[in-house]
Amino acid sequence: MDKIDKIITESINDFINEDIGRNILNEMARLNKKDGFQSPFPSNKYRIWVQGDNSPHKPPHMHIYFPQGGWEIKVFIETGELWKVVNPGNRGKNDAFVDIIRLVKEWFTLPTTMPGRVGTNQEAAINEWDACNDD
Repeated sequence: MDKIDKIITESINDFINEDIGRNILNEMARLNKKDGFQSPFPSNKYRIWVQGDNSPHKPPHMHIYFPQGGWEIKVFIETGELWKVVNPGNRGKNDAFVDIIRLVKEWFTLPTTMPGRVGTNQEAAINEWDACNDD
């Protein structure tokens, strides 16, 4: 029994450490971390981030996650169009997220709130993608 308890404990600790590490990385590349209630994507409701992926088959994209609805999508940074639905959450598997894509295109034109960055949110997303995905 001691051996099984040890394996279970180690597995749980590995999961916790992995999840915490992923959250820390997401916070570092989070694009809307300072967005207030007037933003289409206020930081207290949405998480928008870019993460490193040096795969040549993955185009520049960002993730948008809405914890309250349990959905997550990937959006092309260059066009603001929907790339993939990671998890449809409470919206259903056939939802095209048209309302969210409209908000993305609006949000792209707004000045970034990322510390140390200037320009629009779209420019900040492109810069963050480049920083996370050095070729």
